[in-house]
Amino acid sequence: MFNFFKKNILYIMILVIILELLSCIITDIRFESFLGLICSFVFSILIFFLNCIVLKKGFISDKDVFVLFGIGLISLVCCMISFIKKDNGYTFLSLLTSIFFIVEFFLIKKFDIKKE
Repeated sequence: MFNFFKKNILYIMILVIILELLSCIITDIRFESFLGLICSFVFSILIFFLNCIVLKKGFISDKDVFVLFGIGLISLVCCMISFIKKDNGYTFLSLLTSIFFIVEFFLIKKFDIKKE
């Protein structure tokens, strides 16, 4: 499953971005949330470099993969709830988790991180 996501992250990224954009349009999320999205982006990059490059020297553990898939699942669940309830809180949570999921897997693909 890890190799599938690593190989097809661009297609998955396009699908998630379309879902998130639709969610933002439906729930009318404000521009003020942009700062939180930037913080999530920077935080995910810092976590990636600290975990995969510095501590584990180019490898990712099964626990890290489980956490990434959990974050991706939370992102999809919150996105679906935001469509149903039309609530900005779920949309914002969905955006934060999807950014973390996409950035982590994109960097894993870019730096060719292997699973231990």
